[in-house]
Amino acid sequence: DLIDSRVARFKTDEVREITIYRPEQAPIVLTRKKGNPRAVNRDDREDRWLIEGGPNPLLADRDRVDELISRLANFRGDATSNLYFADPLTRGLDPARCVRIRLVVREKRPDGEPEAPPQEYMLLIGRPDFATAQLPVQLAGWPRITLVKDRVVGSSDSSWLGESLFPERLEPTFRRDAITYRSRKLFDTADAELTAISVQGEKPFALQR
Repeated sequence: DLIDSRVARFKTDEVREITIYRPEQAPIVLTRKKGNPRAVNRDDREDRWLIEGGPNPLLADRDRVDELISRLANFRGDATSNLYFADPLTRGLDPARCVRIRLVVREKRPDGEPEAPPQEYMLLIGRPDFATAQLPVQLAGWPRITLVKDRVVGSSDSSWLGESLFPERLEPTFRRDAITYRSRKLFDTADAELTAISVQGEKPFALQR
């Protein structure tokens, strides 16, 4: 009873960086950037997520990233779903071939205090069992394998019968492409002031403030 039921214990609002490693694909790196308290737009005053890569990072959809973090934080097991003596390879938990998600977490401290040291968690996502609707997950460096439900609860807008016949699986959400996390906003203007717009084409024109 004294064993923590959570696969990895962290606070969702203290996650600073996420790196998703998918087999044979480029990693997806998401970083949290502190909001600008002087921004005119209320949304820009809050922390936001960026997709790293290329010359300039792209603004990420905050709700979609928060959804990912929440699902990782809710990995839990119990006496029936925690396996201590199973071979990880038989569950698809080969670090070289499975999805791995690295989290960098920093404890929040009051203003004026030294920044907390980072803590890292590497979560391994194994091969789903379609017969039992279970998904094996593991915290790297820890022998315990936890079988979580391979279902997204309450994700469907259809009837309860539709959810039973066509449930949304959890495992594919960890294989999403980077574009899935892209924000609908084209520009991140929280730390910048827009002063001019230039449009190229047959009839180019420019607007200045």
